Amino acid sequence: MKKAIWIVVALIAVVLLLLYFTGDAQTASVNLIWTAVGDDGNIGTAAHYDLRRSTDSLQLLNSWNSCEGGIITLIPSISGTTENWTINNLPTNTKIFFSVKAIDEAGNIGDIGNILGITTPDFDKPAPILDLRPQL
Repeated sequence: MKKAIWIVVALIAVVLLLLYFTGDAQTASVNLIWTAVGDDGNIGTAAHYDLRRSTDSLQLLNSWNSCEGGIITLIPSISGTTENWTINNLPTNTKIFFSVKAIDEAGNIGDIGNILGITTPDFDKPAPILDLRPQL
């Protein structure tokens, strides 16, 4: 009698992670908001999030590990919960793309979520006003 061995890999369904720009114009920051996924699809809790950013959206799709970012310290919540993470000190007047992947306790990495592109504000200051005398 032959024994069948089944190996089940818990793929994480990171479908439609929603990321929103809610930045602060004074500090060039962005608050990313998404819905938590589970470690087995939409059941349970992921173990970690891998959040990346790039000035090239195709780099996020094709060269994930070369993008800036990595595992963040946010402890994932149970599936269906709203998550958020703020990134500060972003370069000004720059188009930046963000995305996130979930990782389960076995190290299985989910698919890339939505890619959000934002343009940070330009903080170049105008020249100071040196003469307040009225012009006649």
